[in-house]
Amino acid sequence: MSSCTDPWLPRVTVRHEYIGLRSYRVPPFTSVEDIKELLYEETNLPVKEQRLTYNGRLLDDSVQIRTLVPAGSPEVSVALEGRGLKGGDSDRLRHR
Repeated sequence: MSSCTDPWLPRVTVRHEYIGLRSYRVPPFTSVEDIKELLYEETNLPVKEQRLTYNGRLLDDSVQIRTLVPAGSPEVSVALEGRGLKGGDSDRLRHR
């Protein structure tokens, strides 16, 4: 019997000044682009306008989460930069 569930699902926490923290448990092979899609579903910020950074480094959409998770830790924290979150949409998102 095969199982589709991986017992080790890293938690990705996305930080942003206006939307605060968003956390997701995802399979290790989840891409940065997949995380952006999850953010889009919650914030309506288009994927093309999102920039995710890790330790100050801009992440390519193809990067897999498993490559970012520190050894011995189930978590990784990234920062979101997005032009669409400054200005008009920021108040709506902050009060969500």
